[in-house]
Amino acid sequence: MDISVIDATKVNTETGLHIGESNAPVKMIEFINVRCPYCRKWFEESEELLAQFVKSGKVERIIKLFDKEKESLQRGNVMHHYIDYSAPEQALSALHKMFATQDEWGNLTLEEVATYAEKNLGLKEQ
Repeated sequence: MDISVIDATKVNTETGLHIGESNAPVKMIEFINVRCPYCRKWFEESEELLAQFVKSGKVERIIKLFDKEKESLQRGNVMHHYIDYSAPEQALSALHKMFATQDEWGNLTLEEVATYAEKNLGLKEQ
């Protein structure tokens, strides 16, 4: 995923999905698109270690869902509308479901992706 379009001077720790204690000494900002296979790999391979750091209060994860124009990633843009930022634990669970089923919904039409999120994952558009 090309992150060169991200202007680092405009990145903040206020917006995004906050996982962990807000007073944690380390703020880790993750930009992900749930259709991106590399984001999936990162999410799945780092989850256990990051969960330990979050649980210990050392790290606060700030996940920013990154909508992309690339055709193959637009399905992820649709899924992003089903993440409830006001309920971080449920949102993290939804991200797990989305990545786990990425191969099932990843090639559907945009409309079918929305239906999949609702009917197969039990999510509601936010």
